[in-house]
Amino acid sequence: MEKKTYMARKTKVKANLKTIFAVIWGQCSEEMQDRIERNEDYEDADETHNCAWLIKAIKADETHNCAWLIKAIKGVIFDFGTQRYVVASLDIAFKRWVNCEQSEHQTLAQFRDHFKALYEVLEHYGGSIGNHPSILKLIKGTWTAAEKLAKARNLTLAYAFLCRVNQKLYGGLLVELENSFVLGLPSQYP
Repeated sequence: MEKKTYMARKTKVKANLKTIFAVIWGQCSEEMQDRIERNEDYEDADETHNCAWLIKAIKADETHNCAWLIKAIKGVIFDFGTQRYVVASLDIAFKRWVNCEQSEHQTLAQFRDHFKALYEVLEHYGGSIGNHPSILKLIKGTWTAAEKLAKARNLTLAYAFLCRVNQKLYGGLLVELENSFVLGLPSQYP
């Protein structure tokens, strides 16, 4: 029974990758498609529906500003769409970002990319973090309001990242930071 379930999931994943690849490809202009098709790795990526490769190829295309396309693609990949009520999309994006954790099989770099992508989807739907007055109060110096908000967001993202990495591997770092803070030592938090 377990093998049957595995095979069914594998088939579903392949079908989903094919759909996502087609959606991403369909959002590219003809000239962008032509440039991507000239890449020596395109045929393999097309055959295997390698969405990660396609997104990297789109990002690498310097002839267009593809930031809007990448954000839209991330929304599709993370199962959001224009057919969904925006409040529901924002709530789901926030939950996914808050609940993400590094798996045992993810490298730190892979998890960082996943964590960042989830946050970008959250931002895409109008969500934000770090804008609470108690966090903004931590930012010292003569910064503009926008700079202060950006620093508070980055501070919050860094702390959230530390909380979500594999605690078996990196949990000691967070404990050390907390202990230093409690002892009144200069803050080592990011």
